[in-house]
Amino acid sequence: MNSQETSGNHGYPAPPVRPAGAVGLLEAVRGALAETALPLALPDAAHARQDIRSALAQLDDYILPRYRSLDAPLLAVVGGSTGAGKSTLVNALVGHAVTPGPVPSVLRRASRSCSTTPRTAPGSRT
Repeated sequence: MNSQETSGNHGYPAPPVRPAGAVGLLEAVRGALAETALPLALPDAAHARQDIRSALAQLDDYILPRYRSLDAPLLAVVGGSTGAGKSTLVNALVGHAVTPGPVPSVLRRASRSCSTTPRTAPGSRT
């Protein structure tokens, strides 16, 4: 080791130089995950290995491509019950109407009214 590699690090090697920004950080995380070995046959090791494989797949297939290219499509899921404000949220985030508000014909009848008629089992007497 030369003095440049250890200067300011109290004799320890300098940390590896990584690309700056979010992409660099994500690539560093991806690299660390890929290098992670769980060789012991512990009860949760198989589950942890699967979690690592899943995280790598998410990074490779979805996250990193979208960070590397602004032209990559955005993937987002907004869930909620009828009338919860999903369209309002998406429209507010984007800054203009990209999703329609509720359309009366789309709503289920059960969403608009409640039946108070008592039901009887077939063949029973009322």
